[in-house]
Amino acid sequence: MVADDLSTRWPILGDLGFTGGSYCAADGFLDQHRALRGVATAAEYAGATIECGSEVTGFAVEADAIRAVKTTGGTIHTDAVVNCAGAWAPHVAEAIGVELPIRGRRVQLLHARPSIALPGDLPWLIGPGGQVHLRQDRDGRVQVGGFLGADESVDALAFNHDADEEWISGVLAQARLTFGIEIERPSVLKSWAGLYPSTPDQHPIIDRTEAGMIVVGGFAGLGLMHAPAAGLLAAELILDGEITSLTPADVSLARFSGSIQEFERTGF
Repeated sequence: MVADDLSTRWPILGDLGFTGGSYCAADGFLDQHRALRGVATAAEYAGATIECGSEVTGFAVEADAIRAVKTTGGTIHTDAVVNCAGAWAPHVAEAIGVELPIRGRRVQLLHARPSIALPGDLPWLIGPGGQVHLRQDRDGRVQVGGFLGADESVDALAFNHDADEEWISGVLAQARLTFGIEIERPSVLKSWAGLYPSTPDQHPIIDRTEAGMIVVGGFAGLGLMHAPAAGLLAAELILDGEITSLTPADVSLARFSGSIQEFERTGF
């Protein structure tokens, strides 16, 4: 979509110096909390038991294979263990001596009210150059985020969950510069920080370790979008012993034993 098309469809984006952009009318976003609740409900309906509040403390390994998971709620004997702990996945894998090339990238977000009402059809705006993104939320709010050129790796077991004041000021300034959308600091309603579990090439690992732990992680913030496919591949590893729906090497753990030829350069 060229700049004139952008200005015609959304006049609020006119005169911002864009040369063009990409747009797909079918794109969108969803509430991850409602999605997770729906998946959990469906799993329980199918016979799964979900235990919350139990911490994995170790594994029972016999004949080089995991036979049980030790937790603060007791020991669970099992034939299959899936490590999908996000940025905490490396800590889980360490218990069986496996090192996962997944790091926790600290990412910050905020909710605020813009100074003027935005068009109802304004899409999710992502400015790769300024590394800032903005989308409408509900009740007139917007959600704003972006790395702003920073790439901070932190320990998932101990990091600051509050957004930095310097980042808040910087991302609001970048939103104004990139999208022409003014948001005053007192209009910020909530801010926080979380983690993107990322691999060196920014693509996920879906593979089985020598001890039989199935690793599903390193989605760099795109896990919810890739979840249906990731679940299919994990099921293939459990039931068939191998991935058949795509080239296994593309998501293998072994690919990090050599040099990385390609990696994703964008992100938000």
